[in-house]
Amino acid sequence: MEESMEKLLKELLQKKLHGTLTGDEELILSDLVEQKRGGGDISSHSFRSPDLGALNNLINDTESLNSSLDEMANKIRNRTGQSEAKRTMAEEDRKKK
Repeated sequence: MEESMEKLLKELLQKKLHGTLTGDEELILSDLVEQKRGGGDISSHSFRSPDLGALNNLINDTESLNSSLDEMANKIRNRTGQSEAKRTMAEEDRKKK
């Protein structure tokens, strides 16, 4: 199974765990599970139907969310670093007095 399909499988399983999986995503998930178990080609109807557009949208949305989360994590790291620097400066000021 390709790495991108493995990643999609994990994301869909997370959504299922949280109860946010849509009907189309459920079909895609079952196909991916079937492929992983059988190790063969995907033969279910969801990949032969126009749901490939839904899969593409899901992948794009996931990439966008990951990008947003990375951006937020970087902001948090920056603010944490600034906070620690201010705290260190304040402690040094207290020691001087």
